[in-house]
Amino acid sequence: MIRTSKPVLFFLVLVAIHADAQKTQTYPDSLKGIVLKIEPLAFLYDHVSGGIEIPAGKAFLDINAGVSGIGVNDYYEQEGGFLAKVGLKIPFLSQTPFSILYLMPEVAYSRYRKTAYDPVSYGETKDVNATAIMLCLGFRHLGYRNFYYDAGVDLGYGWANHGEATNNYNFMLSGRTDYMRNSISGPAFSCHLAAGLLLRRK
Repeated sequence: MIRTSKPVLFFLVLVAIHADAQKTQTYPDSLKGIVLKIEPLAFLYDHVSGGIEIPAGKAFLDINAGVSGIGVNDYYEQEGGFLAKVGLKIPFLSQTPFSILYLMPEVAYSRYRKTAYDPVSYGETKDVNATAIMLCLGFRHLGYRNFYYDAGVDLGYGWANHGEATNNYNFMLSGRTDYMRNSISGPAFSCHLAAGLLLRRK
C-alpha cells in the first residue's frame, strides 16, 4: 500500500494544480497551436526522439516517442529499444506574449535490451521495462518565424524490472534495489531541450 499511495497522492496534487490553472489562465494566444518538435541533443544520450503538442482546452497534450540505441553510447551493454513520454503542460506564468513557464505531470516509459559484461553474468541479456511518474518545470518560447523551443527539468518516482538499470533513456533512476525480484524503484530525474515549429490554427 505504501508504494501505490505515492503515485495516487502525486496525481491528486496535480489535479488540484490543473483546476487552479483553469481559473487563472495565463496562456498567450500567440503560443496556441500544434507544435512539431525534435530533441536535437538526444543522440548524445544514445537515442533519437521527437514529438507533438496538441491544444487540450487551456493546456497542451505533449506526446514524445523515440528509438534508443542510436547515437553516442557510453554503456556498451545497453542495446536498442524504444521510449515514450506523455504529459499535460499547464501554464502558470506568462513572462511575455511569446513565452511561458509551465508545470507538466507526465508518465515516461522505456523498453530496451541489456547485455551484461561483468564477470558474474557475462553475456546474459534481459529486456528492461522502466516506468516513471514525474512533474516537469519548464520554459516554452516562440521565436522568429514560429520557431519554437522548450526546456525543462523533471523529478518524480520510477520503477524498473532490472536492479542494475540506471540509465532508462527517458529518465535516470536511482533508489532501493530488490535483489530477490531483481528490480529497482526510487527517485527519477530527467531533463529535455526541444526545438521545432508551431503550426498556427486558422
